[in-house]
Amino acid sequence: MFKSELPESGQKLVELMQSIQFGRIFYLGLSDGQIQFLPETERVDDFKLGGNKQPKIKNSSNDFELKQEVSEFFHDLNEIGNGFIEVIEVKRGLPDIFRIRNKVA
Repeated sequence: MFKSELPESGQKLVELMQSIQFGRIFYLGLSDGQIQFLPETERVDDFKLGGNKQPKIKNSSNDFELKQEVSEFFHDLNEIGNGFIEVIEVKRGLPDIFRIRNKVA
């Protein structure tokens, strides 16, 4: 899957994850498998004191093939369909763990 195949909100999320490297993204909507940035959406960056500062890796082209973790993440979101993403944990610019909240009928 290529970045250009994602809807605009998915592309924005990929760019956000790349810019974070290590941290979390909170409070995103999920409707029919599509990411929705909300007014309360926020990011938290993690920093290690005294650690090796490795440069952020960002693909210089506007379109590129997504890493397997990112493709699987968007596939999972599509399968889940609807809900509220409480948090996405990001490691090395890639989604690692995410939590979805849904109402119980």
